Amino acid sequence: MRFTLAVLPVLAALVAAAPQPQVINFAAVAAAPPPTVTGPPVGVSNQTNVYNSNAAQSSASSSVADNSTSVSKRGVTDDCAPQPDGYGPTPFPNTVSGFENYPPFDAAAFIAMAPFGYSRSFVDYNGSMTGAGYLGLYTLNSYSVSTCASKCNSVSGCLGFNLFYERNPTLFPAAACPNPTAFTNIKCTLWGVPTSKAGATNFGQYREQFQVVIAGSNGYNLVSPVAASLNLFNPADTLSAAINNAATYVGSTYYNQPYDPSVCASVCKTLTATNRAAAQAQGLTTYTPCNYFNSFVLAQNNAATGMYCMFHNAPVPKSQATNNGGSNAGVTYSFSNSLGYALSQLDADKPNSQTLAMSSGPHSKTPGGQMASDKFNKQQAATHGTGTAPEAPGASAAKAPGEAPVASDSGRSSVGIDNGSSNIPGEKGIGGPVVGQEGQNTNAGNMK
Repeated sequence: MRFTLAVLPVLAALVAAAPQPQVINFAAVAAAPPPTVTGPPVGVSNQTNVYNSNAAQSSASSSVADNSTSVSKRGVTDDCAPQPDGYGPTPFPNTVSGFENYPPFDAAAFIAMAPFGYSRSFVDYNGSMTGAGYLGLYTLNSYSVSTCASKCNSVSGCLGFNLFYERNPTLFPAAACPNPTAFTNIKCTLWGVPTSKAGATNFGQYREQFQVVIAGSNGYNLVSPVAASLNLFNPADTLSAAINNAATYVGSTYYNQPYDPSVCASVCKTLTATNRAAAQAQGLTTYTPCNYFNSFVLAQNNAATGMYCMFHNAPVPKSQATNNGGSNAGVTYSFSNSLGYALSQLDADKPNSQTLAMSSGPHSKTPGGQMASDKFNKQQAATHGTGTAPEAPGASAAKAPGEAPVASDSGRSSVGIDNGSSNIPGEKGIGGPVVGQEGQNTNAGNMK
């Protein structure tokens, strides 16, 4: 059996004139379609290959999704078919209440300390993790934190895991056997976002008259995930918050999916290529490149919901990581696992010149500097009229659509292209509400 995972981006990207700081595009996040895979399907004992990074990159940069998961089942789905016995203890009495209040489940959860390299995010809860960061499921022979951690360690991009007891039916529930006797499965789910009690919102379900419930649920997160190495980019900077630099900012994207900076990298490269091609086609002398991006996990009310990417036309110093989140319409937004990636060879933003200079680390377009200087930022503002403070040169001279190929900062689209319109790739003009600065304030962290 196969389940399709649609990686559905909301391209909030790439603004022609954005003097304000990088406030989260709340409208774009709220409008993002929910992920189609948020946890293991009912009745499945093991599930692997849930997330396909290459497919996600392709989807993000070309809007072509081809992402699927492999599902293996120990049992069968025929009505009233016997299900293989679980390895967990059977409570007495063998009822929903007996399961939820079984002392051995509580005891096992409390003594299950975090393994080396992990911290415990919640303990002995009656809900299991669910959401966009789901990476896989394993049914274990024992309530073993070390075994579940080893599963997480073996999966690229795994940032945490959830270990729990689940009440399951001994027969596949059907009209002829609506409420079979229960047994206990011990389950380990893997996550490409940090686990949290706020994200553990699966409290079970009914299958016919049989009630599935959760007990002894513990969450664990990697303390220091290793940042992914990305082709054509320098090693990542680990940031304490999100980058906040209006002078170099060119836009953002949001994805309901596991944390995967390679998707942001793909969009960054596609953005530059699209804008370069548009400039060449129109005979322009400059365009807006993407030379740096900041990726992080976005959480809403403490539950991780997806990945946010912010793009910049020049490398940004770590000292500019001062954006800790915000709130809007009763929802608090916070950040974690924040990383900054600069191209190892900067794009020169000239249509007939591919690159500017080699970069072995944070660097500058000014001699001897390591980062984009104030002078450079002002020059960029004067040239492009984008991302400047109101008093900076060029702030009131933003290019008209088509003059400086970039994309809009609101609405959904392929990179810079408003579907169904006559926009040239890279033009401003994607439809959608413009989000203001209200409610900017809240916090951040790092990737495996």
